[in-house]
Amino acid sequence: MQQILNFIDYTCRLYHIDESHGLDHAIKTLFWSLKITKDVKMNYRECQIIKLSCLLHDMCDKKYMDEKKGIERIRKFLKTQKVDMDMIDQIVFIIITMSYSKVVTDGYPTFFDKSTEMCYHIVRNSDLLCSYDLERCIAFKVHCGGTRQEGILHMFDVFNKRVLRLIKDGYIDDFAKEYATELHNNAIIQLEKYEMFKLI
Repeated sequence: MQQILNFIDYTCRLYHIDESHGLDHAIKTLFWSLKITKDVKMNYRECQIIKLSCLLHDMCDKKYMDEKKGIERIRKFLKTQKVDMDMIDQIVFIIITMSYSKVVTDGYPTFFDKSTEMCYHIVRNSDLLCSYDLERCIAFKVHCGGTRQEGILHMFDVFNKRVLRLIKDGYIDDFAKEYATELHNNAIIQLEKYEMFKLI
């Protein structure tokens, strides 16, 4: 685990990945995967695929780097950790097809097998549950050069057009809906606290 965290930390420093997509987000994505799979029967291999996909999924994000080069760095790193090629291929497959924008544009991919499909949706839902974090949304806008005020306005736009529609639009699977509903309701309460900033 320490080697993975070191790789993420180094990648974030190398490509100036802020905490909205950095180590903190990676750990929170892993946290949600553990929550939503507490009653799911999985073998050791599937657990490893989910863990590594959660932790590494933004270490090739095109918002920060060339995606193909990022994927190649992930592949090389996983090889040094003695991860077999089939597992690496599955992890990469999940990472490059799971983002909200890709699912909206291309739909869900064709899966190798039921095991890969299960791992994919667990990682995808775990990442989506992280999107209910208001401060994370603001932080990314600020990282891109915006002011905090611009970050707050950006947050309202993202939440109204995307985040608060995730359940309604069918992007959250049944196994994650309980957590998503709680986060959704809490986000609405938190958004009310920011309403005054829309008038400034």
